[in-house]
Amino acid sequence: MPNVRVDRVEKPLGDRTCVGGEPGTIVVGYWDIRGLGSPVRLLLYYLDLDFVDRRYVQGDYDDEVPFSRDAWLSVKHRLGLDLPNLPYLFDAYGENAARPVALTETLPILRHLARTYGKLVSPYALGAFDPYMDMLANVVMELNGAASRAFYGSQSADQVFYAYTETMVPKMVALESYCWRHHVAATPKDTNPRFLSVQETGGTEPSYTDLFLVELLDLLETCIPGSLDAFPYLAQLRQNGLSLERVRTFLSSPSRAGLACNNKVAFVGSASRMPPPGKMKQLRLPAEVIAAAKDAVILSKDRIER
Repeated sequence: MPNVRVDRVEKPLGDRTCVGGEPGTIVVGYWDIRGLGSPVRLLLYYLDLDFVDRRYVQGDYDDEVPFSRDAWLSVKHRLGLDLPNLPYLFDAYGENAARPVALTETLPILRHLARTYGKLVSPYALGAFDPYMDMLANVVMELNGAASRAFYGSQSADQVFYAYTETMVPKMVALESYCWRHHVAATPKDTNPRFLSVQETGGTEPSYTDLFLVELLDLLETCIPGSLDAFPYLAQLRQNGLSLERVRTFLSSPSRAGLACNNKVAFVGSASRMPPPGKMKQLRLPAEVIAAAKDAVILSKDRIER
């Protein structure tokens, strides 16, 4: 189990000295939620790498400045990042100590970690050099974007369900169909695919894309129970990932346990200690929405079989 120091930043830094990276270690910065920080934290746990988990806390709606982001904004342009954003990564570990890596954006961070440290846990290097995993990672990121827009941009349950049907289901159908095409249609005896990495490992080992997808699918099922009911292969992939020993270690760690899915302004999965009226911790998906998603999956499989 890695040695992880959680550093919660609750107030603006003001004129105090601002530190980005730290000598000889890895620093991850993100909000004090799961969101896009969780796949990065999960990968670090999976790689058994020590790191500093720096988490910025958003203000509540009843604060003097409602939903203030000043804990992050006060340091955003003072950390030495070329393109300041969350999540960020400073990697001054091992061979990188003399010239630390400073990155923003989730996919470049995940790819850097897999390419630099992936062979510590597998000859496959977690798919760091597998172009199919890079391709699928972009689809997973698009699904994450669709989910975020639904969670943060909606003002009613109906809007969330509409966004699920119109923007999330097409991405999930694409991923479900990928599992079907490469694990089931190609090899009929394999009806229980484990992971996406079929081209290189036959699906026996997780890639960095699998870990990203497992965390995202778990977040979707937490915020909208029933999200995976129409997607048996994605649901199985999620369970396969959650059953991995290194992933189970992460789930019970301070970097994951107890964290809200989304930030305090979100309509669903809010981190607020006192959610404003109308905000919801989760929304169960209606049966008719699940049925429509199942129809989309069946149509996609019919096209593959023709």
